[in-house]
Amino acid sequence: MLVQSRLRDLDRFAQVQAEVPTLTEAAASTSWRWRYVGALGKPWGFSRSVRKAPAFYGLVALGTIGGTALSLLQVNPIKLLVFVAVLNGVIAAPFLVVVMFVSSNRKLMGDYVNGKAAKVLGWSTAILMAVAAIALFATGGISI
Repeated sequence: MLVQSRLRDLDRFAQVQAEVPTLTEAAASTSWRWRYVGALGKPWGFSRSVRKAPAFYGLVALGTIGGTALSLLQVNPIKLLVFVAVLNGVIAAPFLVVVMFVSSNRKLMGDYVNGKAAKVLGWSTAILMAVAAIALFATGGISI
């Protein structure tokens, strides 16, 4: 079943998401790249050639070009981090709703369907994030 193979991929992805990178790590490290490429089941790492790990090297190039462009445009990295954090908070609620529908569907999840506690906690989190996003816009947001 496609969903169960994706669950294995997501499980592998979750295992490598053990830590949240700091500002320095996010700016200077390539660790985030291998997490996403590895989650797709693609080969990754600088120990492999460009031909053997094109997705990894593509992300390295994209990150390098993006970082250079932001530097040349003199974008304040702290303001950018705040903006991205706010954006993540706003889009979290719709994603949580999708996750709750999928994880509560026995036809899709089989034996791995959410229990009562996970449903209560998940829906409470989705509602809280939606209320926070609405409050952000209702109060005029933040000034960046």
